[in-house]
Amino acid sequence: MRILATALALILLCGCAAGTSSQTASSQESSKENSSQAVSSQPASSQASSQPENSATERETFVSEMEELFVSSRKKNKDTVGYIQIPAADIDFPVVQGKDNDYYLKHTFNHVRSMYGSIFLDFRNTLTANDPLDPNTIIYGHNILYQEVMFGRLERFRKYDFAKENQFVYLMTDQGLLVFRIFAAFITDTDFYYIEPKPETDVFENLVGGALARSHFVYDTDILPTDRLLTLQTCTFEYGYGTNTRYVVMARLLREGERETPVPIFHNTNRLKPTVQKVK
Repeated sequence: MRILATALALILLCGCAAGTSSQTASSQESSKENSSQAVSSQPASSQASSQPENSATERETFVSEMEELFVSSRKKNKDTVGYIQIPAADIDFPVVQGKDNDYYLKHTFNHVRSMYGSIFLDFRNTLTANDPLDPNTIIYGHNILYQEVMFGRLERFRKYDFAKENQFVYLMTDQGLLVFRIFAAFITDTDFYYIEPKPETDVFENLVGGALARSHFVYDTDILPTDRLLTLQTCTFEYGYGTNTRYVVMARLLREGERETPVPIFHNTNRLKPTVQKVK
């Protein structure tokens, strides 16, 4: 069954799985540690059959640089499973994975205990060369109050002009460069359970429908039950400190032959807003 973003933005408002305490905001090494790894290359496509509008040389350079950053990061920390970039959002980090979701919440890429933590993959996900990509790949990063660092930069997608011009997430892994098309960016409470790595079809549809209902904007794209999702989560201070709210950006993997072309987006005037509560 085809899930249309433009249609589902106003339905499936109550189809969310129950939230759990594992719905945490998460991390990556401090911006100072990562500043030396910044890449300013023109982003490119995930698949050889999906060429962007820029030249093949620019694409090859970008892919090569991303691969170099990934390999270099893994040499420094064997827990490295990927390298993520959203160039205009200044998101440019290695992605690590621990045995649980606690260690890298509180430790940097260099294993130093820190409030900044790391950018890390959910411990339940698999991101290897030999295993198929999970239906929902989940990456966490901290948002530090009064500092636009780590995944706090995701909140730039609340701005229409920024969201319109920046619709792709780039993730280098053992499978090569994966490019994901953003289809939702939103604030949610933790009762909306979207951090399920391997959702069954009905849960997948509810997850996508819930994301579309909450998104700041309606993206003119579709999501199929066979698509592979990427979920990026951080905290938000929109409703104050210590609330049950999170900021989330969700994207789907480009399909074979699909071009890396932005789609029209529209304000979602009826978006579902979170039920805010203070947490201890």
